[in-house]
Amino acid sequence: MKFKKSAIVASVLAFGLVCGAVGAGAATGIQQIKAALNYNLNFKIDGESWTPKDSNGNKMAPIVYKGSTYLPARAVSEALGATIGLSGNTISIDTGVDGHPYNDGDGSSSSSGSSSSGSSSSSSSSSNSSGVIKLSGSTSSMEEKMREEALVLIHLYGYALEDRDPERVLNYIDKRVSKALDGGPLSNGKEYYKDKFEEYFEGVLEANDDETVDAYADGLKAATLDEVETSYVGTKSEFSQGFSYSFRPEGFDAFSSVYIYYTFYADKYDSDNFILGEARVS
Repeated sequence: MKFKKSAIVASVLAFGLVCGAVGAGAATGIQQIKAALNYNLNFKIDGESWTPKDSNGNKMAPIVYKGSTYLPARAVSEALGATIGLSGNTISIDTGVDGHPYNDGDGSSSSSGSSSSGSSSSSSSSSNSSGVIKLSGSTSSMEEKMREEALVLIHLYGYALEDRDPERVLNYIDKRVSKALDGGPLSNGKEYYKDKFEEYFEGVLEANDDETVDAYADGLKAATLDEVETSYVGTKSEFSQGFSYSFRPEGFDAFSSVYIYYTFYADKYDSDNFILGEARVS
């Protein structure tokens, strides 16, 4: 069974499939592998045939490695309306502008555009609700803590779909995520991600019939902590640290998995106080 998502979300999922191996080997750097290009696989986007190509017009193919198939991230995601850029050790995804496919070896961004930001507020985090999550303890302990939070959000998303009302998730974001702060890297905050979720939620309901939505909602509500997988744990920088998790409801394919993203930001530049600045469902 398939649960349809927006083009933006599909692009992120394709990117995630490609980068799963990157996250696993991040601690040791680059790992050399032996893989195969599978030109026998065909692509369809919204039912229409499509061929991934690089900027030179050369046909691209998925990579098969140890039984898993990895898609060409840039070509697939940008065909769906997102762009991916590589700068140093950071891979950036921009879902706000149209992109164009290019060689994965190219280290420059495929397109440029201004990013949206939420409303600004006081530079102090003291005005935030006490429910805002803070980054504390070891990375492993935070990974487990946020996995538990991801389960809470997955359940709330399930109930929101059942009700056809995003309010439960919006309330969660409002309570757990900081507002935008001046004088630091936390430039978006809760209002930005509440708006993004409302837009995403509306698109999901439009893309699926009631029977599919109800079945998916039931699957989300039945999720257990053991079934929530850690997809990515970022290395803490001076500005931020990210965590992401996934869950696939029983009876749905891998592309229907729900992904939960959390990012903590320093409340000010040169601050050791990190607070949750992003909670996102896709």
